[in-house]
Amino acid sequence: MMDKKIWMGMLVILLVFGIVVVGCDNGATMDNVSLNYEKAPQVSSVTVTKTTNNLYYIVSWDAIAGDGNSYQVFFKQDGKKSSSSIGNGQNIYKYDSSTGDQIANNDLDKWSYRVSSLNASATGSYCFGVRTSLGSYTVMSTYSDIKWANSFTVTAGPQMSTISVTKTTNGSYLIASWDAIAGVDAYNVVLYYKSSSGTWATYTNGSGQNSQTYAESDGNASTNTDPSKWSFRYNNITTSYECYFAVSPVVSNISILPSVATSPIVR
Repeated sequence: MMDKKIWMGMLVILLVFGIVVVGCDNGATMDNVSLNYEKAPQVSSVTVTKTTNNLYYIVSWDAIAGDGNSYQVFFKQDGKKSSSSIGNGQNIYKYDSSTGDQIANNDLDKWSYRVSSLNASATGSYCFGVRTSLGSYTVMSTYSDIKWANSFTVTAGPQMSTISVTKTTNGSYLIASWDAIAGVDAYNVVLYYKSSSGTWATYTNGSGQNSQTYAESDGNASTNTDPSKWSFRYNNITTSYECYFAVSPVVSNISILPSVATSPIVR
């Protein structure tokens, strides 16, 4: 009787084990999901247009087949190997060819990306490109090769005038000043300082103005009668820091690279 109980117990264990084995073999676990590995196809072509108001580049392309696919937009200097990702495409909006404003997109196969500024370090030829990633849950996708559009040219803007910097006699302010350049009615100003680690960093930024002039003694403002004279006043920073101003004209054309002028270093 005891032997029969032992054999019955072993039979139960074997049956349970068999059920477990079958359960692991039925294809329902994540380990047995069938995945395909493939490289995403490129988009057929990439088109780049500049809006009529010269403020934007519009990068556009047609979708590839399939749902859930995504697209990255890249920028590089023509002839260079390295490039940088600048954003992701979208098909919710399209952009007005004159103003660059968003408008409703009724064709979801039409994708685009609006570029409002260029990370161009020098004049020359540049281009935009698009890279595809597949959106299927059963496909492990590697990115496609980047499909590049035709190149466009970035030209130099007007040369910035010399920047002078004055620390007021009472030590309260730093004043940057410069002469206007033809055709420019706005300027960006950045104040840099040398940190305790010895590296230069941005302390503040702002816009130049030509409605006021500042006294060298105490920095007090008065009406400026010469609109060709521009300036920027800022509270003097800690005297242990070295600092300087960088000024660039605001240009209303995305394909023009603004010049930058820097002031002497002051402490």
